[in-house]
Amino acid sequence: MSDVWNQIPSGTPEGPPSQTKPFPTVFVAALCGLLVVASFAAGILAERFVIEGGTGRDISGPPIAQIQQLLEDESYYWPEDSQEQDDLLTAIDYGSLRGGLQSASDLGLLDPYTAYLPPEQAEQVQQQLDGEYEGIGVYIDLIENALTIVSPMPGSPAEEVGLLPGDVLTAVDGTSLEGMTIEDAQTLVQGPEGTTVELTIARPGQADPFNVTVERRRIDTPVVDYELDEDSGVAVISVSIFNDKTTAQLDTALNQALADEAVGIVLDLRFNGGGWVTAAQEMIGRFVPDDSGVALYEDDDQAEDNELVEVPIIGGGPEVFDLPLTVLVNDGTASAAEIVAGALKDYDRAQIVGVTTFGKGSVQRVHEFEDNSSLRITIALWLTPDKTVIDKAGIVPNVEVQRPENTPEDQDPQLDRAIQVTIGQ
Repeated sequence: MSDVWNQIPSGTPEGPPSQTKPFPTVFVAALCGLLVVASFAAGILAERFVIEGGTGRDISGPPIAQIQQLLEDESYYWPEDSQEQDDLLTAIDYGSLRGGLQSASDLGLLDPYTAYLPPEQAEQVQQQLDGEYEGIGVYIDLIENALTIVSPMPGSPAEEVGLLPGDVLTAVDGTSLEGMTIEDAQTLVQGPEGTTVELTIARPGQADPFNVTVERRRIDTPVVDYELDEDSGVAVISVSIFNDKTTAQLDTALNQALADEAVGIVLDLRFNGGGWVTAAQEMIGRFVPDDSGVALYEDDDQAEDNELVEVPIIGGGPEVFDLPLTVLVNDGTASAAEIVAGALKDYDRAQIVGVTTFGKGSVQRVHEFEDNSSLRITIALWLTPDKTVIDKAGIVPNVEVQRPENTPEDQDPQLDRAIQVTIGQ
């Protein structure tokens, strides 16, 4: 088991996770529910009559156990083309566990981050935290209802076969992707290393779609991006997640900044939703000496006289203790990213620029089961080195800068301001 600051960010390989928005017309949904109940009323009463008439079966236990028992015996009619019974019962198990925890959360009995993940979803999250997966190395987004390649990863199989930004995926191994979600398409594209997948591509400017066969490989997901702003001499280091690869990639970027004789660093943590706490401790240790104090405090008991648990800074790697530093954040900066921003702010090591962060200040412990599913349980809240609670409050920037929704893609007023702050303007 491991501790994880859970709120996995967007931007996953082979498709960023979709964001589901609540449907506003609750009345329509409620009306549909009433119609369904009315439509099936006669059937429910008839079945009840049969059961009350006696079947010779001993059905007992909680409702979920009774339902499974009824499905397992001759009560359920299985069409010939139906899935295997075991698969259905397993799906009911997973749905019951996940739905039960969600219901408890909706009722305020659990926090929203205590959750059960079935094997497939747990594997996708684990791949993000591992920093690698098996696939073709391409980012996909849903653009105007078309599954569109945003970019192939450098050195990936997708790049090697010539896939380009703007290419539209229309089919995978002959299966049409029309109306399919990003997650479903991702499942089709990914697969074991050494296997191949045939993609049907519609390319802008070409009349006819074409097929291309790509061999899947193990892909190391880049999570740290480095760029030197030539005009100012400031190194801009963007970090998308705190996973197993983050510290090594951060060290490479910091060494490059030192080699380039950068006059300062902008650490861009916008839309970074968190990850492993250890990676956050190590990032703090690149900018603050490890004997300066704690990286954060854990509050694992609600008692008023509870003694906070000290979580240390982890040193090692490049020591960038003196270069001017600015941390760029927004309302998508969460969890482990807030730990870093909060600590660097409390130690007066960095100016924070942007807007108030998400405010996810709890820690989850991950329990993994033999079937590869996992349970995440909230075990504590965390506080910054100055013992400031972040949960539901977030990190407030020193310099607030909005980025209006209509800002052109080639303009970034938040980054521009962060660079100015870094060089003292």
